[in-house]
Amino acid sequence: MLCTDQAEGKCLSNVSGRSGSISTVIKTSRAPCDSTTTINCPSGYTVLGGGIAALESGGTCNGQSGDIEWIVSYPQGNGWRCGANDYRPICYVVCEKL
Repeated sequence: MLCTDQAEGKCLSNVSGRSGSISTVIKTSRAPCDSTTTINCPSGYTVLGGGIAALESGGTCNGQSGDIEWIVSYPQGNGWRCGANDYRPICYVVCEKL
């Protein structure tokens, strides 16, 4: 995806086609240590998917070994929920406005 504007953990893109335009937003957030976070789509947008990057540098918690015992990543409402133990993973949601 070509990001036409990046601000505050969002990638904004607009694509025009024969039958109209599609507007996509990708939001990211770092989950707290040993917990989960939910990232919601903006008003008027629908969640298409999401994910987690648990092994990003700087993501380990309090000098922990970084051994992952649990990891979650799933849709919740109009957003995406994710988290992992001993990490502050980067979570993301992909939202679409038709």
